[in-house]
Amino acid sequence: MKQLLSLTFLFALVCSAVGQDFTYKRHTLNDAELIGDFVPNQIQQKFGPVLHSSEAPKPGTEVSDQKLRELKARIKPVLSKDKKSKVSFGSYDSPEVLSVFEGNAFNGSVPNDNSFAINGNNQIISVINTSILAYDLNKDSLLFETPLNVFTISEGLRVFEIKYDPRVVYDPHSDRFIVVFLNATIYQKSKIIVAFSKTADPSDGFYIYALNGNPLNNDTWSDYPQIMVTGQDLFITMNTFFNGSSNNSGYVESTIRQVNKQDGYDSLPVLRKFYYSDIKVGGRALFNFTGMMGGNNPYDAPAYFISNRNLSLTNDSIFLVKITDSSSAATPPDLELSIYQSETPYGLPPDARQRNNNRFDCNDSRIQGGFYQNDIIQFVGNTVTSQGFSGFYHAMIDLNKPNTDPIYFKIMEMDSLDFGYPSICYTGKSELENEGIISFNHTGPNFNSGSSCVFFSNDSSYSALTVVDTGDGFVDVLRPSGDPGYERWGDYIGAQPAYGETGVVWMSAYSSTAGNGPRTVMAKLRSPDYNLDPIKPKPIDTTNNPIDTTVNPLDSLPPFTEVRILPNPTFDNYTIEFELDAPEMLTFQLISISGSGVDEQFLVKEAAREGNNRFTFHTRHLRSGVYYLIIFNAQGRILKEEKVVKL
Repeated sequence: MKQLLSLTFLFALVCSAVGQDFTYKRHTLNDAELIGDFVPNQIQQKFGPVLHSSEAPKPGTEVSDQKLRELKARIKPVLSKDKKSKVSFGSYDSPEVLSVFEGNAFNGSVPNDNSFAINGNNQIISVINTSILAYDLNKDSLLFETPLNVFTISEGLRVFEIKYDPRVVYDPHSDRFIVVFLNATIYQKSKIIVAFSKTADPSDGFYIYALNGNPLNNDTWSDYPQIMVTGQDLFITMNTFFNGSSNNSGYVESTIRQVNKQDGYDSLPVLRKFYYSDIKVGGRALFNFTGMMGGNNPYDAPAYFISNRNLSLTNDSIFLVKITDSSSAATPPDLELSIYQSETPYGLPPDARQRNNNRFDCNDSRIQGGFYQNDIIQFVGNTVTSQGFSGFYHAMIDLNKPNTDPIYFKIMEMDSLDFGYPSICYTGKSELENEGIISFNHTGPNFNSGSSCVFFSNDSSYSALTVVDTGDGFVDVLRPSGDPGYERWGDYIGAQPAYGETGVVWMSAYSSTAGNGPRTVMAKLRSPDYNLDPIKPKPIDTTNNPIDTTVNPLDSLPPFTEVRILPNPTFDNYTIEFELDAPEMLTFQLISISGSGVDEQFLVKEAAREGNNRFTFHTRHLRSGVYYLIIFNAQGRILKEEKVVKL
């Protein structure tokens, strides 16, 4: 099949983002080659032979390996703006570990790069560097297991280069799997392999595409893919490098590729897609974009991506990029940027401590994963802690709040353990909930290397640390010259909601064997609040404020404009500023929601004037948690509902 390699440049855009120039270019690509299909029953599965290097390519950064080690030698404990922004694990009920079992067998390639996906029929696809496995949990049956080089054999064609950084995602919207991995570390042969499952059952095979890893013909190769799906599209984000970047500073830029996923499911020869490059703020390229997939299901456009200053020793900048529309929209999508500040700084993580003076490379503080739900984006990543060790951060961006407010940002840490490569999944039961389970790797100088999780509740509490797998030792498989004890830990772990099961998530993480080797551990986890009643908006009390049934609730009412919240989260006081087009009698109701029901804090009426208004109340007497301020008019119609987070 002849490869299509045309490229159409559309435009470059410059706009203002918090006083800095935001620029990008959007391209229309026609670089996808349908190289054939993968049929599991046509391959020899017994041995799965593969030739590979002992160490897969590192997830490249903006500087050379030597420069990165020099930076890490200067790491100091990150200083919090407020001690309340530094948290350890709490006392909330812990996630329940429903099952734990072995994943892909270690095949000699380092690191594991655990990624996996599971459908509604409990069929799993699990990938690590150089291999892919499919398993049916209901039947306790292996569907297939094969090296990635065999996976790309088609019609006598084999992709004859190093294959690495595999990712897989399950698309519940279409009931399909998508597998992505990379081929080659030089621009002349760089390819992005994308496999779309033919049906919901991975045993039915995949359509295999090869996308150009150097689509702009600028002598760069593509590294470190991250993927997510929305209602219409597959997004693949990449970091690009010049040849030889493992030994020198060859980073060029980070890019986003938007592909119409249905075209791939239908095995069309041409995939509708856009490619976004030259994504810069103030002339500086943003590094590494991580897509925020829908918490309980893929959402429609827009799509959201997070970036940060991943190599800074101390920084508080968070960059949110929005792609405004789908690949099939009538007009091409645009990119928009919002810049936020975290309420506490993050920083470049040091190596994680292992037994016997071994250590794990934690790379940098890039965003590892996250989700979008209820207009809230939650995300996680590696960071240095207040003690100078390796921990992880958990952050939230409320899209209904101005980007001038510092965002919720907590660092999870322990003196005796180091943490790395977290992932987070949504476990809520209604649109008003923001709970989730964070999965991560753990290690320590006096502890085995294993995996753990923590629950984040709707009242912003954290559970105690829950060990999923203790591990059986430490990892010692690399023998780098001049750097004894150095090991690769990441570069990511897998996690996914169990679609259709309330409060349940899956994880695929890293652990250790008694023989000092790495292994993949898979686990099924459940929220401690899975059986509680879903949080619902409190019905309006009409005893003292009867609803006028003669008024059509769809009639035009004075809208709020120019809403501003100061501050949120709050310690002592909460203020909401808003404007009205006409005078209005308003009722302000503050409620808290817990597992035992809804508690009312106050219910007051105030006459609001036309123009600017400010409503303020003290929060110092409130217990820490999540509250809701509801504002409704004289007819009983809710005009505004705002979340109040008391720290």
